[in-house]
Amino acid sequence: GTQTINGEKFIGFSDADPSSPDGLSAERALQDYGCNHYTTPIICGISEPRYDAKELADLKTKAETPIEIDGVSKKPYEWQQSMRSLENAIRQQKWEKAIATGASKNEIVKGCNAKIKAYREKYNQISEKSGISVDTKRLSIQNPKT
Repeated sequence: GTQTINGEKFIGFSDADPSSPDGLSAERALQDYGCNHYTTPIICGISEPRYDAKELADLKTKAETPIEIDGVSKKPYEWQQSMRSLENAIRQQKWEKAIATGASKNEIVKGCNAKIKAYREKYNQISEKSGISVDTKRLSIQNPKT
């Protein structure tokens, strides 16, 4: 539950947090967004921090150091967001290809294949130069054979 330790209020993990934009508990908010974050229980005042000060400083430096790809300089998080956009574009083209295949629209299928290839090449380039992992699950669609 919620506790006050040394005059600082700690909202319990499962307790509704009135300071959050949606008022959800941290536990519920993490479940709703489907993000890659995970929960780790702690005991306030007893649990050791996961990272020491040097590790945190190194992580911050890495996160704030721009990476240049094809003359464009962005921070790692911004490149990750570019990869998410490309994943969406690839999935969209795969859906269009599946529809065009079913309708025997070969010219549209060829166009979709060309776009998928171009998007995938850029996606792989960003991954290689930024060190951000490729997530093949994010590139797939359900059912249609593509």
